[in-house]
Amino acid sequence: MATQEMIEATAIATRQDVGSPLPVFAGQQMVAALVAYRDLQGAIDKAMPDTIIELDGKKFRRKPYWRAVAVAFNLTVEPVTPEQNERSVVGVLEDGSDNYVYSVTYRATAANGRSQCGDGSCSAAEKSRGRLKTSEHNVRSHAHTRAYNRSVSNLVGFGEVSAEEVVR
Repeated sequence: MATQEMIEATAIATRQDVGSPLPVFAGQQMVAALVAYRDLQGAIDKAMPDTIIELDGKKFRRKPYWRAVAVAFNLTVEPVTPEQNERSVVGVLEDGSDNYVYSVTYRATAANGRSQCGDGSCSAAEKSRGRLKTSEHNVRSHAHTRAYNRSVSNLVGFGEVSAEEVVR
């Protein structure tokens, strides 16, 4: 049997098998891909230690990390629709001002067309704790950062929330 025929005969699934629930890779190929994938994550972690914070023994990756991952994976990341910067009011702050909340959705798209959305929200109450200053810009910007990070993480599968999502 010719090499090409062997490949076709032993392939689990091909791109033409769109309706097939079978995986694209055989078991050992998938294991090798996952090992390479985790090696990549470890290499990025090692190259950018200042973009990772540890809280309660768990690592969280910050905004610059997710930007670097988007570049490394050649992703396009953009708001689902720019006008979807939803602003709502949920109660009041201690000073009597509105507790406004921004909710945003981003989509990360890989060169092969795969995409994942990620949403992010932030409230004035969250930003008004301690020494932090509440402003429309800070609240809105933080929601954008969370949505961007989440969309990238969802697509590349690193699987955790970003540091910007952790309540401190």
